[in-house]
Amino acid sequence: MVLILVAVEEELSSKDLPSFQIHYTGVGKINAAIKTLEIIKPGISCKEVYESLSKNLFSKNVKSNVGRMGHGFGLQLTEPPSIMIDDNTILEKNMILALEPSIEIENDLILVHEENILITQNGNRLLTSRTPKELPVINV
Repeated sequence: MVLILVAVEEELSSKDLPSFQIHYTGVGKINAAIKTLEIIKPGISCKEVYESLSKNLFSKNVKSNVGRMGHGFGLQLTEPPSIMIDDNTILEKNMILALEPSIEIENDLILVHEENILITQNGNRLLTSRTPKELPVINV
């Protein structure tokens, strides 16, 4: 399996969003993650994390079809808990999570941004480093 992680800096154009129009950018996903990181600490639930991501990603008129926006990981790439509306797991110190603000731009086409975090005594710490604003161009 190969994972390719890319941060998007520019706003998507209407032609990139064929099914519907929304005010959403790759930067919006990153901003949603940043705002949600401010509330993540021991004692809050996965449901609260999901609600924060949703609130920061979507307007009142646009709802997400994405069921999960993050998960735990350790020995497996994806494992419990899940950042979902129905996961009431309480975050604890030393948990490691993948925070994945996601949006479905058309049927079966989902954009995902990921931050890996460690839950600390009083908050969280990023385990991933920020992508530089200027990405190298690879000619294929």
